[in-house]
Amino acid sequence: MTYTEPVKLGVKRFPPIKHGITYSGKSFENGIPKAEDVLYIGAFVIDKPIEAINMMRFWSNKFMHHVTLAYKPPQEVIDLLFNGVDTVSNSKDSILIGTELVAKVYRVIHDNLACVALVDIDVPCRNTYPHITIGTAETVKPVYSNDLIHLHFNNNKEIFCANMSFDVDVRIGIMLK
Repeated sequence: MTYTEPVKLGVKRFPPIKHGITYSGKSFENGIPKAEDVLYIGAFVIDKPIEAINMMRFWSNKFMHHVTLAYKPPQEVIDLLFNGVDTVSNSKDSILIGTELVAKVYRVIHDNLACVALVDIDVPCRNTYPHITIGTAETVKPVYSNDLIHLHFNNNKEIFCANMSFDVDVRIGIMLK
């Protein structure tokens, strides 16, 4: 079942994602969006690997969508992403909007509410533990992943984990509000 299917048994479903992902600055006036228009910078999954697809089938809400790199980023972070020049140090940065790279999954954790892949990614990330939400239970929103990770790293015995290793191809982009 996906979240675009009709409501069944009176259970409220999440609405489909209504925001737009952008991988370039072509659609903006000066080529760079304004901070007030950006929800987050992310590393968006290009193709779901078979390992993730096999895990997703156990969850009512299937995600495997992105790694959040910066939630509601300041303008200087957005400027750097789009033009590659740090205006403070005047140095050139190679990670730009649209860059494709690999996020390396090293562990999968879950409880009865959600499943999360912890990843290593070679770009700056404001999350202490970069991750991709794989899926959640019927009424659980993907933001619960942050709580699950916190519980895991505080040695909660109800959190299951498996050290795994697989690659996820991602592309740097922004999610607009």
